[in-house]
Parts: sequence; C-alpha cells; structure tokens
Amino acid sequence: AGGESMPITSASPSNPYRVSDELGIVSFTPGLHENGKNYTHFTFMLFDGELSSTYTIFYDVEPVNTPPEIIPVNFNRTVVLFEKQSATLLFDVYDIDDDADTLTAQITTVPLRGTLYACKDLNDPCEPGEQLTLSPGEQEIELKQLAPGRFGVHFVPLDVQAAFTSYTIAFRATDPHGA
Repeated sequence: AGGESMPITSASPSNPYRVSDELGIVSFTPGLHENGKNYTHFTFMLFDGELSSTYTIFYDVEPVNTPPEIIPVNFNRTVVLFEKQSATLLFDVYDIDDDADTLTAQITTVPLRGTLYACKDLNDPCEPGEQLTLSPGEQEIELKQLAPGRFGVHFVPLDVQAAFTSYTIAFRATDPHGA
C-alpha cells in the first residue's frame, strides 16, 4: 500500500480495540500521579488488506514535582468573627510526592490590623506562641509543624468599632524540591 494511509488497529490481550484516526495519531495519558519505568505498553498492527505487521511501544513515565496542597482543618477560606473573638486556623499540607514531615508552610500576607501568633499546640483554640510579623523587606514567615503536615496560627483582631472589617492572611506551602 505505497503511500496510502491505513487505519491503526490496536489490541491488548484482554480487550482488543480499534483506533481509527485519519492522521494515524495515537495519544496516551498516564493516570494522575502515576509514573515508573515500563509503566505500560501497547501493541499495534498495520494491515493493508493482505499483509500485516505488529509493533510494540513501551512507555516510561517520568515523575514530575507536583506542588503541595493546603487543606483547611477547622475553617474555610473565609472565617467570620464577632467582636472580641479570636480564631485558630489549623491546616494540613499534603503532597503526593513527599512525606508530610518534609513539607514547609509560610505566611506571605499578615493582617494589617490585629495580631497573628504561631500555635504551640493542636487545640482549637490553640495556645498562642510567638507573635508573627513581617518586618520591612521580609517576604514570608516560616511556620513550625505541630504534627507531620499540620500547621496553625491564632489571630486576634484589633478591637475596632467598625461595622465590618476584613483581614487577610495568606499561606504558601512548599516541598523539599521547591514546588
């Protein structure tokens, strides 16, 4: 079949199936967070109506460094406080690539009004420890782990008489590989 396009027929021992792509393009996507040498393979057969030949493609899937995720434990993205209340914010840092005890968390934005403390324990409310402030020129404050992958801060808002005041605290998590 000189120069003609032929359909690609693909098969596996348990479930043969046909791939018909006019361009003869086959694509493969590994499972999320899956990798390894000799991850998988597929065999295809070319057939011109009389003769056929088979060919096997092997996939090695290289791991990629996935960024860790911050998972709130006792709050959502928004915490509502009434006057004279404070809040403990506990959160887990999870990373499919690394052990929890190798992860770090940083505060990248502190509230402009009020006081932020590092938690000394896992209680809610936690025992406030060191006061956390960003000095001029500092980009972040490193938090200490309370347990593998668990971090926490305690926030005491400024005692104001405003009808509604909004405060922002931003966190960033990193793994040992910089993601």
